[in-house]
Amino acid sequence: MTRWSGYWRWLRDGGLHRVWVRRGRCAACRSTHALLPDLVHERRLDSVDVIGGALARAVDGTGMRRLAAAMDVPSSTARD
Repeated sequence: MTRWSGYWRWLRDGGLHRVWVRRGRCAACRSTHALLPDLVHERRLDSVDVIGGALARAVDGTGMRRLAAAMDVPSSTARD
C-alpha cells in the first residue's frame, strides 16, 4: 500500500470541521482505498463519539425526536 493523495471531508463533532482523509493505492490490484481516521465513520457526517452518545441515550428509552433535539440534528438524521 502506497500513499495516493487524499481529500477533505466534513465531520460534525460538536461543530462542523473538515478532516483530511488519506488515500492509499494497492500495488497488486492498483485500486485506491480511503484510509479513514478512527474518529470518522464510513458514510456518516457525525463522528464516532456523537453516534455512540446517541446510541447510549436511545438505549435508556429516549425517543428519536428528543434525541434529535438534544443533538441539534433533524429527526431523520438521528433515526438513521
